Amino acid sequence: MPWSGTDDWDKAFVVCAGVAVSAAVLWGLCHAVVERRLICKAILAFIKGLSTCRSKKNQAEVKYLDEQVALEKKNLAQKVFFVFLCLAVYNLATILYNVFMERPRWMSTGGCWLLAIGTIVLLLAHVPSMLSVRSVDFWSALLQLFVIAFTSPLATSVDEAFISAVGLFMVVCLPAAACTTRSCVLLFSQFLFVLASIARVVIDDEEFKLASQCSQLNNPTTYVVCHLCFVPLAFCVSHWAHQLMKNRIIARFRETKSNTQLSAATALLDLTCDAVVELNGDLRLVSHSSKLAAVLLRNRPGATMEGTKFTDLVAPTDFERVTELLRRDSGGRTYATAFRMHLVDSCASKFQTEVFQVKYTTAGGQKRHIIGLRDCTDLQPLAVEHDTSSADQSMIRRSNSVSRQLSELSEVQVTNSVSEDFLPAMRQSLSRSSFSSNRSLFGTERVERLSDRVDRVDRVDRAERPEQSEQRERSVKIKHKDAFLEIDPEEELVKCASAPFSDLAGQKLSEISFSNFALQTCQRLCRDAKAFNSSFSTQGTEVKFPLPDQIATFDNMPLLTAPRLVEATGLMKVCCTDLGSLHVVICVRQRRISSNVANSPESPRGSSRSEWPCSLYAQGCQHLR
Repeated sequence: MPWSGTDDWDKAFVVCAGVAVSAAVLWGLCHAVVERRLICKAILAFIKGLSTCRSKKNQAEVKYLDEQVALEKKNLAQKVFFVFLCLAVYNLATILYNVFMERPRWMSTGGCWLLAIGTIVLLLAHVPSMLSVRSVDFWSALLQLFVIAFTSPLATSVDEAFISAVGLFMVVCLPAAACTTRSCVLLFSQFLFVLASIARVVIDDEEFKLASQCSQLNNPTTYVVCHLCFVPLAFCVSHWAHQLMKNRIIARFRETKSNTQLSAATALLDLTCDAVVELNGDLRLVSHSSKLAAVLLRNRPGATMEGTKFTDLVAPTDFERVTELLRRDSGGRTYATAFRMHLVDSCASKFQTEVFQVKYTTAGGQKRHIIGLRDCTDLQPLAVEHDTSSADQSMIRRSNSVSRQLSELSEVQVTNSVSEDFLPAMRQSLSRSSFSSNRSLFGTERVERLSDRVDRVDRVDRAERPEQSEQRERSVKIKHKDAFLEIDPEEELVKCASAPFSDLAGQKLSEISFSNFALQTCQRLCRDAKAFNSSFSTQGTEVKFPLPDQIATFDNMPLLTAPRLVEATGLMKVCCTDLGSLHVVICVRQRRISSNVANSPESPRGSSRSEWPCSLYAQGCQHLR
């Protein structure tokens, strides 16, 4: 009986080991049967890759990847050699300490000399230009040759041969194999490793037989077979390291390519749109956008729009539609859409905006939106919205009609009396730029009365002069979009401004060449508003601050926008803030670059006063009283 000489513990071990091996083999067979298609595809792909010739494009890509992998292996070799140098110096210091203390050395004399030579070689490897991409294979092979020398009779005895070979292979040969770029160099090193083991077994045959009587690990057959097993293990480590570095380079390349494409898309949107923002999965702004803040009149000092929900900036009538378009499932792919909606600024004014959206997924799995916003109130939309309903199309037609009427306003010439052409300009300019959600520049009833008067004047004017009206509509061209500035006459400060004057917000009037005559006109408007409000006081009690229908017009007023002077033409009107103070709102209808040089000593403050006449109009005050 083969089990007659074994005890119970050995029998139990044999049973458990047999069950474990049988279970592992059975699991491998079942897995191979289940994944047979995938295994066959992988084998066919490997054979096809070896048999077919690669295209020039693939060859260029493979060459680039090989160069980057070689560079990664060179960097890894530098780190590995530094660790080996530290270990070698530590071992040398230990041996020197034992020698000085007259203690027995734990290494033979030959091993000490090999360690000293190896330390010098590692120091040479750290010299600049000694370890490069081309020489990394040489240093890797040299390192493995030192391992062969350490396992030779010069450094180790037969009793220590097996333990030394296994330890040095795991610590030195495997990292050196991971740094090798050529398979032939690795094969040559491992072949020498096996050849050296066979040569030692042949030379020290008698010593191996004596040592094997003490331990089976010192058996010559075990020693040679162990070295033969080192060869496939070294190739596996080299292949795994190569694939790991290659995959990391591909991932880095894809990330760089994705960032480049995203930057290109953002730059293109920035060139076309007034503002470009990035939204997260909750439709909140990832970072602050100064351009969007200027468009929405939120460019206050210290204010930020980071974390603001984008749908909170949308008009209530477009809230559901915009939310649905932004949250539409893309099926995991990147896609772009364009649609139109209405934004609401800080003064509760609605204006039509064209939206260009790109939705994508980051490498971390986060949803992102790149949004380009373009104010198309008085401009022709760039894209056609394909999924608009009939109600949206009617709204778009009405918006286009309003845009055509606004285009007529850019050709209106301001006179010194309230003409019929000025009424639509006043109605549309002020209705577009309401500067408070609770208080408008006119009261609601006054705006309705004024709108009725304007409509009657328009109908009479078109009935009497149809040919002139049609000719004027055909000749209309949009020169500039209206710009707005809010002036505080008491502090002589620009409170807020819209594009392209957004840089003037927070500056003193003296810094932007705002003349004394213009400041006096603003102060006069505020004084008239206070006097007009005092007439509504009854028995010492004042009502909500009413405003007179006074509008001042100006031509070629200089405004300093670095680095040039700009001559502006437009309107100014007094308004009431939420805190009850009086400010003046300036609407710039036309502007042109002045021929005067900015910051010139020959052009002091108020020097161009005669170039921009200012007129003051009062409308409907007696009627309101």
